[in-house]
Amino acid sequence: MEPMDTENNDEQNIDPDDLEWKVFTKGETEEPFHSWLQCNMPSIVSKDDGFGWVCVRREPTQGWADEPDLGGLSESWEQLLSSGRPVNFHNIRELALNHNVKSGKWLFFADSGGKVDHLWSIVANAVINDTSPCNSAKVSTFDHSNRHVICIYNNDFNDHEQVLNAEQAIRNMGIKCKMTYKPDVYTCLNIYRRNVWGIPANIMSSDYDLLTGKSLIKSIR
Repeated sequence: MEPMDTENNDEQNIDPDDLEWKVFTKGETEEPFHSWLQCNMPSIVSKDDGFGWVCVRREPTQGWADEPDLGGLSESWEQLLSSGRPVNFHNIRELALNHNVKSGKWLFFADSGGKVDHLWSIVANAVINDTSPCNSAKVSTFDHSNRHVICIYNNDFNDHEQVLNAEQAIRNMGIKCKMTYKPDVYTCLNIYRRNVWGIPANIMSSDYDLLTGKSLIKSIR
């Protein structure tokens, strides 16, 4: 699932999580997907109109047996901060697993206009049409920075094979730009770039080599 987050909070002043979302859920949203998508392109849905994200989900999120325990995560985080133990990837991963905050996302940035609309259409169609192992995706809406972030989710950041399969699926869509991978626990704990603990905000990066047609993946945690 995709929790509340602000992947590009360093680039803009408006927190998109303070705004409403435009959401299409397969099996729940009555409007046909194609018409919904065309009416909710990221270049035309604006933060000025009160919308922070456009999101597509392959299945409903309500009633899941394995919902994350965000309240427990917050309490354990405060205990970690006051314990004197190091704040590092190992200890944060332990918190994530203990409280079932296991999802993560590959993300990349795109300029507003036709570029982001084209890339978002590719991603959204792949999620809804079951041609990707990723279960949901979202894109930030238009603001005056003219820059968007697209986040594509998988279930378990701790499952290395699953994360790599998600990356390959995104490359198979034709996405060739630089991507980074971020566990949702980092988002929930407000761990972004230039944090006080010196933790990299992402745990993996992927560059695409046009000559070989292969990804160059690096661990950066």
